[in-house]
Amino acid sequence: MKIVGILVGRVLTKWVKYVHNGKQWEKVVKGEVIMVIDCIQYRVANSKLFHFLKENSRTNLELQLIRFWARHPRARLSLYTIASALDTAKINLREAIRSLIEKGILQEQQDGNDLITYSLASDPQTQEYIEELARLDWNEIRVLEKQLEGEAVLA
Repeated sequence: MKIVGILVGRVLTKWVKYVHNGKQWEKVVKGEVIMVIDCIQYRVANSKLFHFLKENSRTNLELQLIRFWARHPRARLSLYTIASALDTAKINLREAIRSLIEKGILQEQQDGNDLITYSLASDPQTQEYIEELARLDWNEIRVLEKQLEGEAVLA
């Protein structure tokens, strides 16, 4: 028996199982996306992280913000600072931050000088997802982004 598939990024998108009957290989089963694998480390990707990002990053800017906080999980930053770091307009950013606050991913603080800052929410589940995202290397993040764009289904 052998399994032949098309590997796109690290997603086995289509697969076919062949069985040798003594004379030739016969096609037995066809399938759809069955799993996401890391070809280097041979591990199944964290489907919970994928679903967390799919549910909570409806826009590219929301995904950028989540990735930003994965790199700076303890930061408390103003809207201006975040906009400068992400090289985007404050007006676009304000809506994405508001959405992530409503979803419980970010939190807003106001100090004595009326300066509003934003930070990662202290929810343990959110922290766990952010830490998992922070552990991904650049290539794994690119694959994850492609999967999110294509709304891939993980097994």
